[in-house]
Amino acid sequence: MQFLHQPLTWGFLIVLLPLLIHLINMMRHRRVHWAAMDFLLKAYKKHRKWIWLKQLLLLLMRMLAVAMIVAMLAQWISKNQLFSMMSGNVVHHYVVLDDSYSMSQQTGGSTSFDRAKLVIGQIVQQTQNDETGAVQKLTLLRTSRVPNEEIPSEDDLVDIADVNSEIIDGNFDVRLKEQRQKMESTELSGSPRGAIELLSQLVREETEEESILYVLSDFRNNEWENPAELKDALQELEEKKVRVELVNCRSKAQKNLAITSIVPADDTRAAGVPLFIEISVTNHGDEKVKDVQMKVRSLFYDPAFIDRREPTLLDAEVEDLPLEQIAEIEPGATKVVRVQVYFPKPGSHVVEAELVKDTNKDSVDADNRRWCVVECLAGERVLIVDGSDEQEHEYFLSSVFQPGKRANTGILPETKSIDFIRDATPDTLRAYSAIYLLDVPRLDEPAINRLEEYVKEGGGLAFFVGENTNKTHYTERLYQDGNGLFPMPIEGDGLLAEELLENTPDINATPHPIFTALLDERNPLIRLVSIERYLRPKPGWKPPQVGAIKVIATLRNGDPFVLEKQFGDGRILAFTTSISPKWNNWAQTPPFVVAILKTQSYLASSIRRDDPRRVGAPLEIQIDSTIQKADVTFIMPSPKRDRREQFDTSADGPADATALIGAIGNLPRDKVTDRKTDRSGVYEAWTFTKEDVLEIRRWAVNVDSNEGELAIVTEEDLLQKLDPLKAKIRLAEDYNYQASENSGFNRSMMLFCLLIPLLIGEQLLAFFASYHPPRGAAR
Repeated sequence: MQFLHQPLTWGFLIVLLPLLIHLINMMRHRRVHWAAMDFLLKAYKKHRKWIWLKQLLLLLMRMLAVAMIVAMLAQWISKNQLFSMMSGNVVHHYVVLDDSYSMSQQTGGSTSFDRAKLVIGQIVQQTQNDETGAVQKLTLLRTSRVPNEEIPSEDDLVDIADVNSEIIDGNFDVRLKEQRQKMESTELSGSPRGAIELLSQLVREETEEESILYVLSDFRNNEWENPAELKDALQELEEKKVRVELVNCRSKAQKNLAITSIVPADDTRAAGVPLFIEISVTNHGDEKVKDVQMKVRSLFYDPAFIDRREPTLLDAEVEDLPLEQIAEIEPGATKVVRVQVYFPKPGSHVVEAELVKDTNKDSVDADNRRWCVVECLAGERVLIVDGSDEQEHEYFLSSVFQPGKRANTGILPETKSIDFIRDATPDTLRAYSAIYLLDVPRLDEPAINRLEEYVKEGGGLAFFVGENTNKTHYTERLYQDGNGLFPMPIEGDGLLAEELLENTPDINATPHPIFTALLDERNPLIRLVSIERYLRPKPGWKPPQVGAIKVIATLRNGDPFVLEKQFGDGRILAFTTSISPKWNNWAQTPPFVVAILKTQSYLASSIRRDDPRRVGAPLEIQIDSTIQKADVTFIMPSPKRDRREQFDTSADGPADATALIGAIGNLPRDKVTDRKTDRSGVYEAWTFTKEDVLEIRRWAVNVDSNEGELAIVTEEDLLQKLDPLKAKIRLAEDYNYQASENSGFNRSMMLFCLLIPLLIGEQLLAFFASYHPPRGAAR
């Protein structure tokens, strides 16, 4: 016999109270000799056994009633097997185990995931020692095996669950221990919502099983601060009479440094051109961290040494960059480090960053490294169309892009006529990272349609106006009430009056990528630019406060100098003055070179489709079956970082389709555990043309940076957010299954049902055991 609230068992001493009252009442009796009592004593002796029996029963009933009330308050948990064996009671333990990488947090030599596995062992051990006679079952489900995007069906549970509704017998703990030893926390992130919703499909309201759900997690803010979906899933289970227990497997907060991003800067990415890589390091702890060291290296894959017969043995030329030092990072702060890399040849290359473990001593290792893939071309092709008869504008732009043999910008300008755009195919224009229209008088309809399609797909377009620009055509057809390519209606030419105050710049720029280097107050270069003539907008025109058009630089008089417009996936920049020195001296000043190179980088950035992936996301590659073989070889990082694994597959698609898809990690329903993208690192897809020409596609697959945020929801806040859910929250280190009301059968309701007739019977017996004068008798 055990009780859920042990301190209340001291109330059983109250059982002696009726006996004490009875004894006190007996002490109050005093013997008085009275002759008339002889007859009464003889009558009493004749019936005293029956009277004592009634009084004894009455006393016992009162003591039993008090004992039952105390047992109800203390929550009696019965170990008696009689009723359970007769009813065939079944207790089903559903365990949802969070194995996201935040559970790998190290504390005191063990991880949160290790503590969760110990709790599972305690649950099994205590159920084996259960004496109720109930049949005990266990279902164990890890969160990484259930995607939140598409909840599997009950039929998939056989492939997903580590333990699927198995009866806990005498040898079950041995079998489970072997299975637990193989379990490790993953590099995935995610909520237990998918696993909980799957279990809600299994639990039936009409079932006679007693169901208990254990959620073993670290209850971080990232998932539980606003648990609306989790709350709905848990409430659905509670409505089905499932008891919910939340077990917090994290002991205390530890510091955690994480590389949260690694991205190439928005600069030209061409072979032979240095490129900056921006690496962000975040302090997820609550203490300042000092002297953080980070190793950065570039991995160059020389196309001349790629051995297509042994893809797993392909090695890159590694260049270890100087060790990066970060003096200190405040709690919750992020520091950005810029490093410069260099790739001598075109191709798909890699940059890797890793925090030095011996110096940061943080508690989570999975987010200490990160990768990015840099697609380097032989050069970025740009298209220049000069609308002037003498081609006087093109020279100033081309001289910036190709200043000389010794200076390599990575930009390859090509000058064409306006007819080229009109006759070009979409594929021809897609080869250019940006298109520049210099003082083009007008565009015919086919050219406009080609440019609109090009920009919508992510291309960059820049307008420089001049004396040949047809203002009416630009306003009516290209501006088109804000729906066209040009971002402003044109009124006519404007002259910028001379400024009487000395050192007042003609250009006022906003904090925009193409003007960042010119905004420093100590930098006088922008004051060298002088604007004399420009195209002014129609009177009263202003860009919408919220929309795709905005002014990023103005002239001294407030009229627009540079406008930007988002058009589909691409960007458009419009300069209201000429690029040649006829209307200004801009092309003859140092700021011109900086601004034009930044303009090119900004326009081309929308077409540079960096494709970073998160661990667990599918990887797909499209195969043109008319020119490529359908066989695809995927190369994946091994658990041992210095090795690689190979996976061969065939691209799928309709029989008559030319575009086939090769993929891994897309979780087909017939192979629900076939994720294959559950490790961070660099993944490759090797394909061959029908002429056996090798093509390699690379992806950088990194952990979710939010998962490294280890701040947890307090117990009080979590209970408040889950209200009115009646869940219990426990700590893993204090977990004791025997202390749960589920270690036996709660007999409180049974006691209540027995107490009512007992009290009624006590009142009836008290009535018959006491003396009552007959009605109408004299008092």
